[in-house]
Amino acid sequence: MRTIELQFVGIDDFNRPCFYSAELKRYFGSTNKLFDRDTDKATVLSKITDIDISYFGRSFNCEPMGGNHSFEFKFV
Repeated sequence: MRTIELQFVGIDDFNRPCFYSAELKRYFGSTNKLFDRDTDKATVLSKITDIDISYFGRSFNCEPMGGNHSFEFKFV
């Protein structure tokens, strides 16, 4: 399985944690685990796993595209 690095970007307007893959130039995040807007990176990373991640799209704060992925994620 291919490993993709995800950089934490922040919490969007819908309280979803958002991550960016520089390699894929795409955004990913969680629609199931939500956080307050001021939640820090360490707290988010301690609660998010690969299973929680879905494809969001090409821009921050966009409507999630969803779907299954065949990646393993490394959070950086």
